[in-house]
Amino acid sequence: MSIFSRRKHNVKRYLSIGLISSALLLAGCHDTDEEVIVLPPAPASALVQTFAPDYSSSEVAFLDIEEQSVAGAYYIKGLYADHTIVTNGGDIYHIGRFGIDTIAKYTNESRDEQVYSYTTQDSEDASSRNPYTMVFASDDKAYVIRYGSDKVWIVNPTAKNEEDFKIGQLDLSAYISPDNSKGTPSPSDAVISNGKLFISMQRLTDDWLPTITYVAVFDVATDKEIETNSNSDDNLMGIMLAGLNPLEHNIKTLGDKVYVTTSEASFGTDLTNSKIEEIDSSTYAVRVVLDATAIADNESAKIKGSVFVSSTQAYLYASQSFTHPEPDVSTIYEFNPTTGKITANNVASSGIETISFIDLDSDNFLWISAVNPATPGVDVFDTLKKEMVGTRLLTELNPGTIRFLK
Repeated sequence: MSIFSRRKHNVKRYLSIGLISSALLLAGCHDTDEEVIVLPPAPASALVQTFAPDYSSSEVAFLDIEEQSVAGAYYIKGLYADHTIVTNGGDIYHIGRFGIDTIAKYTNESRDEQVYSYTTQDSEDASSRNPYTMVFASDDKAYVIRYGSDKVWIVNPTAKNEEDFKIGQLDLSAYISPDNSKGTPSPSDAVISNGKLFISMQRLTDDWLPTITYVAVFDVATDKEIETNSNSDDNLMGIMLAGLNPLEHNIKTLGDKVYVTTSEASFGTDLTNSKIEEIDSSTYAVRVVLDATAIADNESAKIKGSVFVSSTQAYLYASQSFTHPEPDVSTIYEFNPTTGKITANNVASSGIETISFIDLDSDNFLWISAVNPATPGVDVFDTLKKEMVGTRLLTELNPGTIRFLK
């Protein structure tokens, strides 16, 4: 029995009550004892950006959870391994980051055929603008978050020519730290919720120290910044957070809530600065869900990322700092985002190796990039049955960012 078909009886988890009622009504219209099966949505496939331990090379591997197979290697790069991936439906965008500054487009149907490769540099840019990620408002409108710039590009991903790729930009210059001479507030991630673009920023100094975290909010329809009135004592329009240093992949959305994970300064030791905070996408009210001290007996592990199944079920992973006897060892925890309580430790048998990335697919399977010198690869955990799915999908190089295709 396949992984997806064995979930056919768990209809309530994937469909609204209205859809379930419709399915039952249709079933009642037929005088038959035949079982009506409603299958949940599932990604056609997944892909993972992998990289050599010394970052000398990288490649992308395609993963099939149902067949338990790994297909690679695609988009092989040497010398500079600073690449990541994003997807939109069946389209794949391979992003070359620091010192590369390109976005190359492929499709799942023709994985080897490059549709285009466009620069993410303006003509006047003298240094790398370091594109971090791409967030889609629609098929023909997306935002490119450039970590090394105070300008977020608005782009048309369907552009046939490079001159038609960039169609506008957003200005984040107001958020540059006073102690930063590089001209960037270090935007690290973004998400769209309730028709608004939420952009998280590290706001680093020249000494690479994070200052007060802000999330800027823009109306997706007009691309105008929204005054959130988060703090009456500042002159910024965005939302002030309590945690410090939102790393990449730090911002998620569930329903009308936006969740931001902060990780404290790289060499910082105050675990209360590593938090998960909830933003109401309508009122912009902020609530601290938990910080790293919620982890029992935690002395140095900082929260690196989080994902959300529901208002009562979510997962975070935390990695030990360089001061720990086992630096970079990571553990996944289940927690309740409403109460902020940790409800399960060492999820997916974690706690013995490094984890570089976690994410949920559309069927709420938890995908985990495990960096292990002997067995690097991707694990899949069933968040409904609370058990592993199959065996590790082994990769040639260390796994990082995972994305899904439809």
